[in-house]
Amino acid sequence: MRPIIGQAIRFVTVGLASAALDFGFLYLLHGVLGLAVAPAAFLAFWSSFFVNFALNRSWSFGAQAFRPGPQVARFVILVIANSLATVAAVAGLVAIGIPYLLAKIVTLAFLACVNFFLLRYWVFRAPTDDPDSPIDAACQASSASVQPSFRPASASSESDPP
Repeated sequence: MRPIIGQAIRFVTVGLASAALDFGFLYLLHGVLGLAVAPAAFLAFWSSFFVNFALNRSWSFGAQAFRPGPQVARFVILVIANSLATVAAVAGLVAIGIPYLLAKIVTLAFLACVNFFLLRYWVFRAPTDDPDSPIDAACQASSASVQPSFRPASASSESDPP
């Protein structure tokens, strides 16, 4: 099986698992435990967000060897863009007479296809040393500022304090 087919299958599996977690956690928090619907939906969404990121990063796209900072930043940008695109697409399709649930399904299917390629070639891509990449540059700068200075013990001399 071609690698992209395997990635696509894992991507769909992760998406379905994330949706099940989102719905299940919402049901548990609101339906069983009685938490108000807004905080329950918030917690359910963010739990599935982190699971989706972690599973796609490690299992679907095998990008765990790279620093997560730029990946998280790009993933958040993608989630925000998806939210805006979903609202616009569903509203637009409803405006031309398509039932809202069908509009949601069409939008979800289209964005899933787009997201697969954006996750594969942008979010979880190999890092670059491209200074023109603002996300990579910002993450490199922030990680460089928190890197501890390290000098191997064998490099010390007698004049260095212990």
